[in-house]
Amino acid sequence: MRRVLLLIALLAFAAPATGARDRPTLRVVTPKPFVVAGRAFAPHERIRLTVVSGGFTRTAVARSSSSGSFTSNLGTVPVSRCERAFVRARGALGDSATARYPVQLPQCMPASAQ
Repeated sequence: MRRVLLLIALLAFAAPATGARDRPTLRVVTPKPFVVAGRAFAPHERIRLTVVSGGFTRTAVARSSSSGSFTSNLGTVPVSRCERAFVRARGALGDSATARYPVQLPQCMPASAQ
């Protein structure tokens, strides 16, 4: 009976460590040129990137490294001071992450209109 309980306890502690991995993340590295970086994707995964800003949309494809990270230059993305750019990275194996730029919008209303 003790062996069975010991085996159950060992399996309970070992199970999360075997298949667990971080959730994928995505961040904007620089806005001009618009460079994004992702991490915690599956190794060598094909990743489709989509950036949307106002009426502008651009897609690109990246491939993660053996560690699951990537960096991609999306070129010039027009972002006005009162709009955000949204980026989505979707991996072929189902991984996904999103980011936005800027993270917080500046005050867009002119002082005279307030």
